Amino acid sequence: MRETLGTKSLRYFDRKAERAAVEKFYATREFAPLWTQAGTLNASGKGVVARLRDAASDGLNAADYPYRFHCGDHADLLADAELS
Repeated sequence: MRETLGTKSLRYFDRKAERAAVEKFYATREFAPLWTQAGTLNASGKGVVARLRDAASDGLNAADYPYRFHCGDHADLLADAELS
């Protein structure tokens, strides 16, 4: 996470303040992932996916809220899944 945020944060966040906030958040967590654990979605990540799939219950189109959780043991894929 630390390397991805340091080198690829522009890919995920357009605004400087947004990038800084995300970097600060993960720094306080020692760059531990929030949505995955041991290469798979944790309970929080599964909850996010379920919520996105149920966007219609809020009158929203679920297709407007794509998500990508490509988990595995590769650090770049995990960081991408975390930040996407």
